[in-house]
Amino acid sequence: MTRTPGAEDLYAFVDRLAAQHEQPEEEPEPLEEWLEFEAGGLDLGLPVTAVLEVVRPRPVTRVPGAPPAVRGLINLRGRALPLVDLGAHLGLAAAQGGDDARIVVLESRGRRFGALVERVSRLAKIAPSTIRRLSEGESPVPPAVVRGAGPSAERPRVLLDPERILLTGDDPSA
Repeated sequence: MTRTPGAEDLYAFVDRLAAQHEQPEEEPEPLEEWLEFEAGGLDLGLPVTAVLEVVRPRPVTRVPGAPPAVRGLINLRGRALPLVDLGAHLGLAAAQGGDDARIVVLESRGRRFGALVERVSRLAKIAPSTIRRLSEGESPVPPAVVRGAGPSAERPRVLLDPERILLTGDDPSA
């Protein structure tokens, strides 16, 4: 003899169905904004939170005794800022200038400076979970300054750590 479901069985069934559909939706992962650019012939990126502004190149005053990657000082609205050729600093090709060249004004460890880049590509929104660690030798950029590789349809972008960007591989504080 088969048992006819009673009211309690029906309520239990309805409760199970409701519980399956009332699972809290996962919050989408917050996206980070990154400024993507080219320096030294390589696609790179920096978090927008570290970028103060992007300006066109301007006259540079040479500074005797400056490190090789420092082009000199620029005047940005009455403030003297060191200008670093980012490609040369990272051991890549030095910037050639040109119509697309830009100066990315950054703040790193409380210091402001301009980073000369060959061109600025775009702003990209990247989920932190999609940033992957680079294996040793996968990038020509010193590992001390790399946060990881960002997703890209063409080729991965090397994402730089703005707090370590002025370090080099042989820097003891890295």
